[in-house]
Amino acid sequence: EKSIEEKNEEEDNVLEIPEEKETPKERDVEKEPLNCLKVVVIRARKLKAMDRCGTSDPYVRISVDGEIGRTTAKKKTLRPKWVETVKLSVEKSDVTAIFTVMDSDVLDSDDVIGFVVIPMRELINEYPRRDWFPLRANVEMINSTRANENDQGLGEIELCLRWIHEPRFFFELPLSWQENEEAAGYQSKKRRRSSVKQIKNELKVYVIRARGLSGKKGAQQPYVTLRLDYEVRKTKIGISSSGGSHRNLTRKSSSKNAIKQEDLGKRLVSKGSTKVFSQNQQAQRVFCQEFTIPADFEPEDHSTKNGKAATKMLELSVISKNVVLGKCQINISKKECCRKFYALEDPEHGNISAKNGRIEVAYKWCHNPALVLELPDDKIPTRDTLVDQDANEICIFLIRARKLKVMDQTLLGGQGSTDCYLVFNMNENQVKSTVKYKSLTPVWQEAFYLGAEGIKEPQLIITAYDHDVMSAHDYMGCIDINVCTLLKNRKRLRQWFRLIGKEGSGVSSYGEIELGLLWRHNPQRVIPLPNEFIEKKDDTSGPENLLLCTLIRATALMACDTHVLANKASTSDPFVTLELLGEKRKSLTINADLNPIWSQSFTFPCEFSDAKLKLTVQDYDRLSENDFMGRCHVAMPNRRGDIVRKWYDLYGEDENVSYGRIEIAARWIHDPAAIIQLPKELLTDDLIDKDPNEVIFAILRGSAFEDKKTKVRAQYQSWKFVCATAVKGPSPQIFSIHTLPVEDAKDLLDPIILKFQDNAQEKSAKFDLTALKEERRIWRRWIFIENSQARIECAARWIHNPKNIIPLPEHMLNEELYPKREANALAIVLLRGRNLMQNKDDEVVVEPPNIFCTLRLGAEQVTSRTQIKNHNPDFGAEYFELPVESLHEVLAISVCNNKNGATIKRIQNLLSSKKQNNNQIGSFELAIRELAHRTLYREWFGISSEESSGKIELAFRWFHNPHLILRVPQDMMARERCPNMPINELQICLVRARDLPAMGRSEYPKVQFIINGLSAESCVKKKNKVSSLDAKIKYFC
Repeated sequence: EKSIEEKNEEEDNVLEIPEEKETPKERDVEKEPLNCLKVVVIRARKLKAMDRCGTSDPYVRISVDGEIGRTTAKKKTLRPKWVETVKLSVEKSDVTAIFTVMDSDVLDSDDVIGFVVIPMRELINEYPRRDWFPLRANVEMINSTRANENDQGLGEIELCLRWIHEPRFFFELPLSWQENEEAAGYQSKKRRRSSVKQIKNELKVYVIRARGLSGKKGAQQPYVTLRLDYEVRKTKIGISSSGGSHRNLTRKSSSKNAIKQEDLGKRLVSKGSTKVFSQNQQAQRVFCQEFTIPADFEPEDHSTKNGKAATKMLELSVISKNVVLGKCQINISKKECCRKFYALEDPEHGNISAKNGRIEVAYKWCHNPALVLELPDDKIPTRDTLVDQDANEICIFLIRARKLKVMDQTLLGGQGSTDCYLVFNMNENQVKSTVKYKSLTPVWQEAFYLGAEGIKEPQLIITAYDHDVMSAHDYMGCIDINVCTLLKNRKRLRQWFRLIGKEGSGVSSYGEIELGLLWRHNPQRVIPLPNEFIEKKDDTSGPENLLLCTLIRATALMACDTHVLANKASTSDPFVTLELLGEKRKSLTINADLNPIWSQSFTFPCEFSDAKLKLTVQDYDRLSENDFMGRCHVAMPNRRGDIVRKWYDLYGEDENVSYGRIEIAARWIHDPAAIIQLPKELLTDDLIDKDPNEVIFAILRGSAFEDKKTKVRAQYQSWKFVCATAVKGPSPQIFSIHTLPVEDAKDLLDPIILKFQDNAQEKSAKFDLTALKEERRIWRRWIFIENSQARIECAARWIHNPKNIIPLPEHMLNEELYPKREANALAIVLLRGRNLMQNKDDEVVVEPPNIFCTLRLGAEQVTSRTQIKNHNPDFGAEYFELPVESLHEVLAISVCNNKNGATIKRIQNLLSSKKQNNNQIGSFELAIRELAHRTLYREWFGISSEESSGKIELAFRWFHNPHLILRVPQDMMARERCPNMPINELQICLVRARDLPAMGRSEYPKVQFIINGLSAESCVKKKNKVSSLDAKIKYFC
């Protein structure tokens, strides 16, 4: 026995097989993939005895990736020798090959002796692998490194493995799949020349074969159905690869290495070895059919459902005699060609496994220009070339529909159809497409154009109907498109839109419509403006003063008139009233039109940038009051001369509710004919080098006045004057000119107050004169009247008027005759007064005063003439002269109101008495030291106080007056006749006295001299505190 075992081992060592010496060949990885596991089952040894007789009938069962093969059974031996070759179709490297050594039994099920598991990734180098592999008792424990007691005594098996490319197992794809689209004729010359990206619009599917269907009931005549959305395709009955002649199978591949259907399932026997195919080849069904399915989406273009990406899936079902053997779903999101085996799903239990069978399918995306429905550029351009203009038209190109719901059922129970047509509606503009009969995928290729003039947010509503002859048309859903949001870039859009059913109808979608849309500006829809509006020239020499307005049209107006046969309003007779600053214009009446076109121009005089044009739309009624249809306000154009054409919303009391829209064109220009010429007094100022002394004020015209008689008055300080007694109309022309003597710039701080009085109330406005200080020019402005929108235009200018200059006496203007002599006289000229008013309880006394002035210097006092009832008296250069010999004296000047109208003599008596009935308006003092320069000093002096106000103009000059010097008698100035004689006489010359106190009416000043008991008295000077006695009077002692 030992020698027999040694002899068997020697035989084992010298056993050779040709597959062991094979080497890998060069191959194209794509066209010649590894697809076949070539197994040479050589022999086994030390197998475990499974029969009672101490032997076994062993054979080997091979399974990998659902493929199954086996060897022949060797009778009654524990050292079987097969040297049989089994080829299995294997294309994956991540699977394992399981070798099961079994004992064949006739009356009972076969017994398992042991397992061997080999991963396919260990054979990827394509070199043959020959080795002895120990048998394991459990497949799950094969990869475990831990020894198992059950694995002992099972035996070993010798195998030679190699992963190769077997042409008989490989089905090459058709030639069109291997070449590019241009070589296959799928690219036209036009497409070849253009650089536009080609959209993948066709899915090619190549159904190759199915495996593992032998265990299915009724699997003798299987075929495959393909479904992508609404497209359905069906293959022919698959051909079994077990043998026989299959002449009906047409091959599209021209490859020499492709397998022939007549050779499928045949066993090939060669010298020295037996080569068999796997048992699964008996259950393989070959289809090798190509299908093209049109698709309007690209592989990466996926819609969204419930926030998750919804990938397009290709559904495949294997059917035999109306029984579904299995089905699967293929993700077709890859752009490149994809070929793969897919496991079938059990339709009963829903589990996916290779045990249910597998199907090999290849798919590929391509571009087929025959399926492209091009958008004609002449009917719907690619973009809007006038993007700077407002869009006013939507271009619609109706292409086709898909997935339409069946609305008309056939009598024989077929699929049914529909007679579909579409209605496009936008702002009551409606168009209708043609009817496509008996089609669920109709193609129209029709163009429509809808105007959208004046629509703020246009909504395009597309409604689908099923045309019926004998009954009402059936509703098939609608599409609501927000044009401004979807087409805001003003470029052509091509897209599929879903038909949405009504709420509560139970139908979520009626299908999809493919449209080409373009939101653009069409110049042909623009209504031209009138020639008088465009051709009116703008004179740039002056500011804007004329508003040109064109009322063009309106849209979507409110219906106010009810038809006789209708229960609701259906039309209107609109007209428009335009109002600007009180000026009103009225348009023509358009009868029975909710989208009227006027194209009517109007002019309004306007110089205000903040003014607004008010438009009121009304419905004309003959027998009743006109109905209100909305109003709007139009602001003035920002830039002069430019035409501003714009749509405006009409509103009522509730600004959130729209009453329609109206189109207005406005232009603001300068028209020389509309200028109000200023008076000549304001245009000339010849004495620009002299100081201004007069303000010329003019009231020119009004604007936005109420249609009432209005009296216009003006007041500046104490001057009051009436400008107009009764003006009427919205834009009255007044032309009232007045002069105001203003010499001091401080007086310009006081405004001119204008008062406007009608029957109801009195309003006022203020015209500011401060701008006249900066530059001696015409100040022309519009000013608002308080508590109203009315305005008044005024103009003013500060000029020099020589007539307002009061001349002084010549001796005050000439040079002094005795400049070297000591000054002894003060010359005073009282010229005029301004705004001399007396206040009482913080209110200005309306009655003008009787003004006179008193000048007091020491005991000397003089009084001027009284100016009767005049706030601005003119004293006519009244001259006074007072003796002044000291710089320390002060001149006091008082302005009084002679209420009783007394004469000057009476005034002097009243001033000297303690009882004074005259109210003093004001006073001021002037120190003589301020006149030490002995030149002319002319100035206005203010007398304003809490109780009075105003100012007075005087002129002063301190000079030497020789007439005021009282000379001593000559006999006192001559030489003494007897100078040698003793003195015996005192000569006294009493000259004058000053600043004597008042002693009453009965006392008169006199002088008494007493020397050594001798006395002498002067003569009496009546009613004079300052006495000038005769210089020739002598007193002797």
